[in-house]
Amino acid sequence: LLLFIVLGFLLFVKLGDSHLTNWDEAWYADIARNMLRSGDFLTPVWNRQPFFDKPPLYFWLSTFSFKLFGISEFSARFVSALSSVGVSIVLYLLATLLFNRRVGIISLVVLSSTIGFLYRARTGNLDSLLTFLLLSSMYFFYLGFLKSRKWFVMMGITIALTFLTKGMIAYI
Repeated sequence: LLLFIVLGFLLFVKLGDSHLTNWDEAWYADIARNMLRSGDFLTPVWNRQPFFDKPPLYFWLSTFSFKLFGISEFSARFVSALSSVGVSIVLYLLATLLFNRRVGIISLVVLSSTIGFLYRARTGNLDSLLTFLLLSSMYFFYLGFLKSRKWFVMMGITIALTFLTKGMIAYI
């Protein structure tokens, strides 16, 4: 529990204190802002042009974040940070399921101390949500394989959500 609290602190403290730092972060935030303002959730728009380069799930979630917290850098990064908390939880559960609790804790410590993970988790991008959904699908696969076939349904749902996050990568 202490590790999850520390990771949550690392991911959320001063999350919105800096400007959007890269192109993707700015584009994705602008698309979500346009969805919120127009009310059109089916046609993502960037630079006044339809933007169909990425599937809409991340934009929908970011739009909800803007609605919940207001349009800000914090809101633009919230989905990534929250997804990264989900990544850490699912990683712990998966490592514990496959090995034991000690391996789960070690996995969580290694992930939490990785600068690349912490950096990307604090930027508004698709990668954290994609990782969360892919890792969740693996976790549900193993639950279905080891415990009950009903978990395969959850695996299918998370794969579908992965497809709605970044397209064809879900099939890998």
